[in-house]
Amino acid sequence: MWVSSYCKLCLVQSRCLDLLKLSGEGLIPQLLKYLGDIVELPHSSEAFAKSFTYVKSLLRSEDPYKDVKDLLSVSAAVIAGKVRKYLDSVGWDLARVLEFSAAANVVDTSVLGFEPKELEDVIWDKPAINEFRKLSDSRVVIALDNAGEFEVDLILAEALVRNGFEVVLAVRSESYEVDMTYDGVVRRVLPNGVRVVATPGNMPPAAYVRDGFLISKGIANAEAYVELNHHVKSLHLLRVKCEVLSKLFSVPKGSSLILDGDTLLRTLGKS
Repeated sequence: MWVSSYCKLCLVQSRCLDLLKLSGEGLIPQLLKYLGDIVELPHSSEAFAKSFTYVKSLLRSEDPYKDVKDLLSVSAAVIAGKVRKYLDSVGWDLARVLEFSAAANVVDTSVLGFEPKELEDVIWDKPAINEFRKLSDSRVVIALDNAGEFEVDLILAEALVRNGFEVVLAVRSESYEVDMTYDGVVRRVLPNGVRVVATPGNMPPAAYVRDGFLISKGIANAEAYVELNHHVKSLHLLRVKCEVLSKLFSVPKGSSLILDGDTLLRTLGKS
């Protein structure tokens, strides 16, 4: 499922920009030949994952954005500290923490037409759509997304534990753009009781969550849920980073959203 033909254009642009940013501009002709076949795959999730694996092979690097991810984590940790201080003063209300986690989905390498803002400038944003009512299972699995926002997602994990939930972090085994990987997560100090599971390869981890209640971070996890794994109850926290999603949800580009899985399926599944 491709939400729009513009998603294929986004894929081509993103992968070419990867090479430009990572000093591999001479490899672009070889990449473009490969992408001609990749955009014919039926699932965008698979196309984006496989194409980034190809970029890694061209660059001969298992994690070409590692230094970028390290910088994102350092700068975001400062903002996360302010969020934690705020929650300590007002109480760890789960609804508010979910808003922070959705707002933090502002980091990305390249989405067609998206201009990232500093996390500090958007962390207090309220979602344009907020469908959170309750979590219908005592076991919650958070499908992780980008580095940087992970610092805020750790606060979400702690808030869930404080509210009596069993929490699991689902994360890619292999690198994908600036997203967290299993090795990066397990090196961190996690809230007490929080477990980590590695999902296969570099596909969005939301594709592999089979039980519990899914909290899915970002566009890639949302699309993977719709394409491959829409049988679990879920809540999706993301930013509207492109005109396609802006039109589908009738919200300004850049808005943060907290969407029920059924809404996501109705909106993206019919596109």
